[in-house]
Amino acid sequence: MKSFYKISMLLLTVLFVSTIFLSPSVVNQLTVRASAQTYESSGFTVINSFWGTPTGNVQAGPGDQDVPLTVTLQYLYPYPSVSTEFEIKLPSGITSTSSSMAGQDKNNATAYYVNRLDQGQIFQITLYLDLANNTSLGQYTLVSTIFWYALLTNSTSTPEVYLQQDVNLIVNLNGNSKLMYSTNDTALTPDKINNVVLTLTNSGSGNVTDITTTVSDISQTASILNELPSSVNLASDSSVNETLEVFVPESAAGSILALNFNITYLDPYQNQESTTQSLGFFVSSVTSSSPLTYTINQSSLAPGGITNLTMTVTNTGQSVLSNITTVVSSPSSVTSASSVAAQSISILTQPSSISSIAPGTSVTLTFSLFISAAAAGTPLTLTVTSTYVTASGLGQSTSNNYGLYVANLTTTSSPVISVSELNDFVTTGVPSQVAILVNNTGLTPIYNPSFSLSITSPLFVSANSTYTMTGARIDPGSGVIYESTISSGPSSTVGVYGGSLTVAYTNEFGVASSQVAQVSFTLAGKIAMVVQGEVISQTSNTNLTVSGTLLNEGTVSAYYANAVGYVQGGSPDYALSSYIGEVDVNTPVPFTVTVPYVAGNAPVTANVTLFMTFQDSFGRNLTYVTSMPAALLSAAQLAQQSSVNSTATHKGMRVSGGLFLITIIVVIVLIVAVIAIRRRHAKGKAGKKSDVI
Repeated sequence: MKSFYKISMLLLTVLFVSTIFLSPSVVNQLTVRASAQTYESSGFTVINSFWGTPTGNVQAGPGDQDVPLTVTLQYLYPYPSVSTEFEIKLPSGITSTSSSMAGQDKNNATAYYVNRLDQGQIFQITLYLDLANNTSLGQYTLVSTIFWYALLTNSTSTPEVYLQQDVNLIVNLNGNSKLMYSTNDTALTPDKINNVVLTLTNSGSGNVTDITTTVSDISQTASILNELPSSVNLASDSSVNETLEVFVPESAAGSILALNFNITYLDPYQNQESTTQSLGFFVSSVTSSSPLTYTINQSSLAPGGITNLTMTVTNTGQSVLSNITTVVSSPSSVTSASSVAAQSISILTQPSSISSIAPGTSVTLTFSLFISAAAAGTPLTLTVTSTYVTASGLGQSTSNNYGLYVANLTTTSSPVISVSELNDFVTTGVPSQVAILVNNTGLTPIYNPSFSLSITSPLFVSANSTYTMTGARIDPGSGVIYESTISSGPSSTVGVYGGSLTVAYTNEFGVASSQVAQVSFTLAGKIAMVVQGEVISQTSNTNLTVSGTLLNEGTVSAYYANAVGYVQGGSPDYALSSYIGEVDVNTPVPFTVTVPYVAGNAPVTANVTLFMTFQDSFGRNLTYVTSMPAALLSAAQLAQQSSVNSTATHKGMRVSGGLFLITIIVVIVLIVAVIAIRRRHAKGKAGKKSDVI
């Protein structure tokens, strides 16, 4: 019976509390709003950093442009990463070649790794950097911040956490190597051993070690009798002399001899490198009877530009020679630079006249050549014709041929072109316009630039893959913007894809040159938002309520979706913005947004606009805007509606109050019945006890 009593009292209490506090007039709707707050964590470790790409190393030194820097990392966080961003602060003298968005600070480099990362996975990112001419050699610490989304759950309310970690990238800048052979012994004598003194110069900014050179005769007319000694070390801006013994047979008299030098060495980063260079020599013919002898003081020539040559003329006779004129010619030469495009060599200036030369003395003359880039790796013959007057007044003339060789490699120099990307985002399944800024970083103008863009699959250039600016001129320090359209299939895998931009141009002499720059493009998935079942409710004089379902009909998920609304003629109140969360592909997500609105004196029809913001997997902020007309009540209509609702509420409360009173009466009757039963039971026990006595 005691248990029955306790249960009855408990039921009474529960019924009373439920009636009072769970009434429809006092139930509140709670809204939870999340935020993309960044949390510090440790999720990455740096394995190494090196100059180059994942497929090969490069040398980096002051003045180099568009140099790749690759960083190898390992992901350690226990939950997968769906997108990773690297923001790297660059030290003085190092700037970013390209930026992911127009106007990005070139003193900071930004890179993305958009593929999924699992715990323990090792991966690489590659940046492209410009090094100033005054950048110091040494070790640099690049302070970097890594941002990533760690996928904790598949829930649409809090799908991931936004994490941040600061790391240091250690980069050694050791300089580059520029090895080149030269010699003044360009004239060889037939039928004897010629001791050719070679000078190996490192004009680069870094030290080179373990240098080995092999020499071969391209023309196959001479014999190389010795090997060049190996150089242990060749510091920056230093040189070493080596002697090469070359035997030239008598049959080679009057011919051109070309030697090939294959140089292998360890660069300043201890990478095995090799380079090839050619030098040209001329084997003298029968000695001329003229008292004037000419020596051209030049080794191999560099193609694609103007070369100023020096020539020494010596009086080997016994008397004074006067009124000496010297004319240099070539079977392929022309007299001006106006038509050099089809020529391999042009004589631009002639040596000066000499009034007189005493016996046994010499005079140095200069003249200029233009050598086409097409002449690289070929021999050239110059004819030197001189006229003079002997001491007896007799006029004489002599002519001799001299051979030179155009090197097949030009001296390494900084590029004339630098490339930076202004817009490099491409959306899957949608033609996307990209923009690339091409700057002339050289010292002379370039003409008629043409551009050719090639990219890796699944991206393809759908418009303007090649473009020529006929008649255009780009002055030093100036640039032009090249635009193209890139497309991909709708189901292509998002990520960063590489490519190359070839920039071809001519210089002021009409010589064609080209440069290839590496570029990259980020393929981002498509996010296509659609609002379904939109309902606009007006239940108060100050706000509207907009509800519905948000559907992403794109190819990738949207993160951290928020919504804020406003009525036509008004403005959004961001304090009332509603957090929606993650919107996966083809997964309906319900939402409710409070929109600020003050009812007027008359009803109106106005557009209610929703402004939604969200992020893609690259952290880009994207927007979606939708509007819907709504018939909005006046303040008087709302008051009347509120009065009707209030009356209905009071009636409901009276009904609820009557039910509550009936319930209390029933409970009281139940309690009274229980008490009566207990008393009766007690009295019965007392009677039985009396009978026993």
